[in-house]
Amino acid sequence: MRFKLTAPCILLQAALFTVQGPAAAGGTRAPRKAAAETDALREASGYYLRGSAGKALEICLSALDKKPDDEGLYAYALEILPDGPSKQASALRAITEKASAGKADKYIYYLGFCKLFRGAGQLPQALSNCKKARVLEPTLFPVYRELGLTYSASGDSARAVETLAQGVEISSDNYKSYYYLAAEYERTRNYAAALKNYRKALGALGTDRDLDAGTYYGLIRGKVKKLAAMPAIKPAPSKAAASVKRHAGAAPGGRAAHAVPVESYEVCSKEAEVLKASGTVSAIENKLAACEALAPLEPQTKIDRAGYLTRLGKYERAAEEYEKAAALLAPKDLMTAFCHLKTADLYLKLNDIPDAVRYYTKALEINKSDLNAMLGLAAASEARSDYKTAGELYTRVLKAEPSNAKARERLDEITFNLLSPGQLLEELRGRGAADEGKLAATPDDLKLLKLMRAAERNGAVDYLRSKTAYTNGLILEKREQEQLRLCLTLSGFKSYQNYLTRDAVAFFEKKGIDLRDIFTLRDLRGRPMFEPGGRLTEEGMQAYWQAQTGEKTWLIHYEAVPSPEVEKLTAEAEKMLKAGFREISEAEYLWLMKVTDCPDDVLRTAPCDIRIIKMQPAAKYFLCYSPPPVCSGESAKLATYVERYRAGDTEISEQTRSTAFFGTGGIAKKRFCYQGKIWYGD
Repeated sequence: MRFKLTAPCILLQAALFTVQGPAAAGGTRAPRKAAAETDALREASGYYLRGSAGKALEICLSALDKKPDDEGLYAYALEILPDGPSKQASALRAITEKASAGKADKYIYYLGFCKLFRGAGQLPQALSNCKKARVLEPTLFPVYRELGLTYSASGDSARAVETLAQGVEISSDNYKSYYYLAAEYERTRNYAAALKNYRKALGALGTDRDLDAGTYYGLIRGKVKKLAAMPAIKPAPSKAAASVKRHAGAAPGGRAAHAVPVESYEVCSKEAEVLKASGTVSAIENKLAACEALAPLEPQTKIDRAGYLTRLGKYERAAEEYEKAAALLAPKDLMTAFCHLKTADLYLKLNDIPDAVRYYTKALEINKSDLNAMLGLAAASEARSDYKTAGELYTRVLKAEPSNAKARERLDEITFNLLSPGQLLEELRGRGAADEGKLAATPDDLKLLKLMRAAERNGAVDYLRSKTAYTNGLILEKREQEQLRLCLTLSGFKSYQNYLTRDAVAFFEKKGIDLRDIFTLRDLRGRPMFEPGGRLTEEGMQAYWQAQTGEKTWLIHYEAVPSPEVEKLTAEAEKMLKAGFREISEAEYLWLMKVTDCPDDVLRTAPCDIRIIKMQPAAKYFLCYSPPPVCSGESAKLATYVERYRAGDTEISEQTRSTAFFGTGGIAKKRFCYQGKIWYGD
């Protein structure tokens, strides 16, 4: 790297990010039982913490040689690899080339090539790979750090500072982001800015207890002490010191009076309330931390702070705050139960199932009717394959709240999974979905049975009754645990599917979707919602059920499956819509090319000016619909063609010459374009 670090484990959080997502990379401690913590990673980090970097790298490389696609271990090895040519760099490069083969969507390997090229002095190649990594993963701090370090190595300090500052913006609660920015300022002798950011790093480090926080604390404190002592820099007094100075008066006799801090807990709480209305989540959490320091025995501040820590993705620190608050409250207080519930929810997010079970149980011991605690404990029980306990808990929830859809769905799923092969086959036979001669249910049989049960959970029986008075052979009665359950037969399910398909088509027509486009709809994962014959698929039924709640659960054929790339381009599309453009489909764009005789480049440039946002696997097309002078007259003409197409008027005259007049020869007919250019007449 450009600046030498003595602190270990700088990218351990990034290694965890590849498995767990942004929460682990935001400066918080890694979850105690993280999936990324393989045996090799734990062993390597242990050696690195003891100062044996070479041994740590050796362990990483040996494990990666056997399993090169272990992205968490790869990220860690990349972090502890020193810059410059070395035997280890050559070995890691070979692993990178092997692991990245055919994985053009993995940012981590572009980041690897970036550092390896930088270490070899091949800076243009390093920059190119870092930029590719940023395109693929624009929200992860290590990408900005490596790109910033590469700019620094190239001698472009201005871009290095700009890039590292962007890293601070996306990870403002991560002390390391301030550290790297400060180090670059220090390298360029901007000591005032360096000191400012080292202090911010120290403040952000706060109570953070990741693996290398202690080492960084000493390192940053040393930097602050060194720079603050420089003659050219006069450090600003802290807020607390300034407050003391303002309120210190001269006592009688010339002696100074005792200094009294100005900020009380009440003042701090009021400032926190003001921040809640307009401040950032990070700023509010910092203020609440200050209030907590002023009143460490006030549980409500800890509870409030825990909520904001949760929103920042700092789940373990949030859990600690809830635990501290619970310890300050009365043991049987309902607020204590609430703290235990929130603690359990956080441990469930961290995949720490034993602790989640422990705290859900504590919450239920205090508040036996807490449905959220029951649901949470049921989910945790499912996670450790204790289906009996989970089923009992879901049953308790349904007794208290029969309409709870989540409990009913999970209980039905558990019941289904506990059925023996013989019981499954018997249920299929009872529904008329398997004949008596069948010896075992096939995977397709089980998929159909699960779909039929899901339809029943979504009200299929009552729906079918509302559509037809004749239900003989469509619905059957089944007794389960002293309760009578109405189920669909195979004929009933097919009838239900037909009715549901008709209603779904009408639903999408009301949403303004053309009939020809309805049968090409996909769900949000890109799976077809309609079969080639026109009936709803399983995925289509699930999407339509969910759409009844008001959610948009479908994609028109030209819409891309939601992804980070799509989210990045949404703002650009919104700008065009505000500027008077409207989205048209790819089919409509192709129609314009056909009906106008205009080539692609004419339609996409002024005055037609059709805009295209390229996405995978399709693209979005935008045509200006506003009248002149906002849009051109040509755009307005194209808009009339699109509206004709949407109205079903797709007829195009095949005549190429106009009708002759009084014996004169006909002339060539021109459309909107003629010979590759817009036709404005003779």
